[in-house]
Amino acid sequence: HPVDQVKTQAHVNRGVNPSVVAMLHRQVQLGGLFSLYRGVLAAAVRPQSVAMYVGNEASQKLVVGVSGAALTTFTATLAGSLTGYVEAACVTPFEVVKVRMQALEHQSKYTSSLHCARTIVAEEGPVALYNGFWATCWRNCVFNGSFFGAIFWLRKQKIVRDSQPAGPAGRAFHDVAIGVLAGFFGTCIKMPCDVAKSRLQAQLGEVRYTDTLQCVARVAREEGVLALWKGLVPTSLRICLGQP
Repeated sequence: HPVDQVKTQAHVNRGVNPSVVAMLHRQVQLGGLFSLYRGVLAAAVRPQSVAMYVGNEASQKLVVGVSGAALTTFTATLAGSLTGYVEAACVTPFEVVKVRMQALEHQSKYTSSLHCARTIVAEEGPVALYNGFWATCWRNCVFNGSFFGAIFWLRKQKIVRDSQPAGPAGRAFHDVAIGVLAGFFGTCIKMPCDVAKSRLQAQLGEVRYTDTLQCVARVAREEGVLALWKGLVPTSLRICLGQP
């Protein structure tokens, strides 16, 4: 979660981001050690993994049923992408609370995840809990498609099949390694959507961003195209740490 917090802060910062270690140190100086876990309740109770993996199983059956053929890299990618909408519907309110709790500019406004949720509903209305919904769809569809498609492709490669180790521990390590590689690949692909999602959900007061494409275009225009990959390092760390 501390890495996830750094990731969010890197996404919404319009200036130059310091290193991950420097951002962690800054957060501790600002609010103490426990402030590294701001928004952890919202992150812990969101049904993201359930929606992602159960949704992928259902999507694979749907895609294979429609095509009438065995699963391929293309259909595995398509099935993964389809899970993004259901996942976004399930997790967006939790993501809004988490992002608001983690953004530096809101650290003095919200005292806890529950206080943050109540304040958002009271001041902005219940619909505000779905700020950035379509950006979340974009992010999830792109990442899930890339992630599950890469996993399927990697498992079909001869070098990976031939290196399959014996024993539960060896197979578990093997699967984690594939997940880390696929997670890093998916992270690189989804970054512009993730940056847009964080900025849409963090903004309060002045409305700089109205939708995903407008946000991506404005960030690229004002901060440069590479700004759409702000926070790539902590985002990759967060994904890779979550694979086990």
